[in-house]
Amino acid sequence: MRAKLDYKYFISFSKDNEHFYSLGKADVEAHVLNVLKYFKKDPKKMRVLEIGCGAGRLVKHMAQIFGEVYGVDISEEMIRRAKEYCKNEDNVFLYVNSGKDLSMFPDEFFDFIFSYITFQHIPEKWIIVNYVKEAHRILRKGGIFKFQVQRYLGEEYLKTKKNSWLGASFSKREIEEIAKSTGFEIVDMKGEESKC
Repeated sequence: MRAKLDYKYFISFSKDNEHFYSLGKADVEAHVLNVLKYFKKDPKKMRVLEIGCGAGRLVKHMAQIFGEVYGVDISEEMIRRAKEYCKNEDNVFLYVNSGKDLSMFPDEFFDFIFSYITFQHIPEKWIIVNYVKEAHRILRKGGIFKFQVQRYLGEEYLKTKKNSWLGASFSKREIEEIAKSTGFEIVDMKGEESKC
C-alpha cells in the first residue's frame, strides 16, 4: 500500500525523483563499496543480491560495479517501478519474492548479499532469522552478507506492537547467536542498540 501511496517518501523521505535516486547512489557508496576490500575477485565477475530492493534505487548503481545484480522485494508495485528504472541495465534481474525466504535461488549462487532499510520493517523475528539462514545457503564459500536490522531496544519501543513500519529489534547478543547458529562469522558490527 505504501508503494502506491508515496514510495519515495516511505523509503527515504524524498519528494522528488532526482533526490530519491541520488540517495541510492550515495547509499551504494556508503554501504556497498566498503565491502569490496574483502574480496579478491573482480567485481565485474561477481553476482550480487539485494533483499528488499524496492524501486531499484541501489540496484541500478550496483549494476555499474558488479557483473550481475539481482533484486527481490515483496511488493509487485516496487518491482514494477524497479524494472522501469533499470530497464536499460541488461545485468539487472528483479523478482517478487515471498517475503519469508529466498527459495527461488539455488545453493551457492551469490558472492555478496546486501539488505538495507528492509529488515527494520519486518515485525516477526523468525522471518529475519530465516532470511539470514537463506542467505547462508545461497552464498558461495567466502561470500559476504551485509545487512541492517532494527537495533533500538528502548522500553517504549519494545512495548509497541510491531507492524510493517516498526519492525522487530535485535540485541547484539541475538545477532551473534543468529550468526553462530547459521554458520556465519561476524566480520564487523556497528550501531549497537541505536535508533535507525
